[in-house]
Amino acid sequence: MTIPTVSHYREAPRDPGWSGTEYPAIGGLDRRFGPPAMRFRALAAHRDPSRMSAREMTELSLALYLDGLLRFDEYALLAVQPELHPDFNRTIGAITGQTADPDRPRDFIRIWAERLDFEHRHAGGETAVLRRLEGILAVLRHLCAREPVGA
Repeated sequence: MTIPTVSHYREAPRDPGWSGTEYPAIGGLDRRFGPPAMRFRALAAHRDPSRMSAREMTELSLALYLDGLLRFDEYALLAVQPELHPDFNRTIGAITGQTADPDRPRDFIRIWAERLDFEHRHAGGETAVLRRLEGILAVLRHLCAREPVGA
């Protein structure tokens, strides 16, 4: 199975009054400087989705969304990390036998590849879900390879 490259690079959502010069640095990515490929390299230089905590992934997903590399529906899937919920141990953790450890690094590329594989087996033709998962996985793989999206 091959994962398509990301071809949906868009402008980030902006406030109509935004001048393009005072955007805050989010997740270490300052949108005021450089073309998209340069900003992507700066973002990828300090992050590796194959060794990232749930907290870091939440921050990274926001930066990727604001830079236009994720659509909102992809961002919504990637940003929600169940271990960050205060009741994780009493809900999901009680069912799975796991305790929350949101600062433990994990391989999010493997996690999302497993989710995509699961959906391929059980989606029942739901292509919208598959497209979201493929988009997320493509962006994470580009980050891990330190290769700008669309390159």
